[in-house]
Amino acid sequence: MRKILLQHRPGTTLVELLLFVAMFAVCAGVVLSFFYSTTEHRVRQQVIMFVEQGGLQLLQTLTHRIRSAETVLDPPPGGTGSFLALQVLDEDVNPTIFTVASGAMIAVQKDAVQYLSRDIVTVTDFFVENTSIDDGKGSVTVRFTINNIIPLPTPTVYERTFETTVTLFPDDEFTEHCGCVDPACNSGIYQWEVCNASVCTPSDVTFPCE
Repeated sequence: MRKILLQHRPGTTLVELLLFVAMFAVCAGVVLSFFYSTTEHRVRQQVIMFVEQGGLQLLQTLTHRIRSAETVLDPPPGGTGSFLALQVLDEDVNPTIFTVASGAMIAVQKDAVQYLSRDIVTVTDFFVENTSIDDGKGSVTVRFTINNIIPLPTPTVYERTFETTVTLFPDDEFTEHCGCVDPACNSGIYQWEVCNASVCTPSDVTFPCE
């Protein structure tokens, strides 16, 4: 008759199991903390990139269009405001007006509205100063702020103010315009006239103003 010998094999004790669980919890906490900080940094950098790129693109657009304008219609020399109105050579886009409305930078060319900024950022505090010395030496300073919310457990806002001074380089060609009413704020409404077939008519686009 065979005898089966049972060998005693050491098992895992409760203490060892608790130590393993504790070590696993510590390692998992370190990994999750590192992952969270990395994700937070990536989200923060992405928002900063959107704001910086959006501001630089707007500066480039404004600079290009201001330089090609013939003269500054509003604000008057030495004046300031929240609208920039330019007289341009092409009657199809004259006047060209820049302002901020509902958190977006807007360009109006004659009576066509164009949104210049992206929906992911908010543009505020648009400020214009007409720094022209005379009609032949036009220049303006523009300033605006762009911000965006960083979507973290505790949301924060990243914002930056952009500013530039641009000198106009008008075409030497003399342009005879219709002589329409220049853009201006009247009774709380910013309005202007446009030239259609040599006839001045009120623009369909208006903005509230102070």
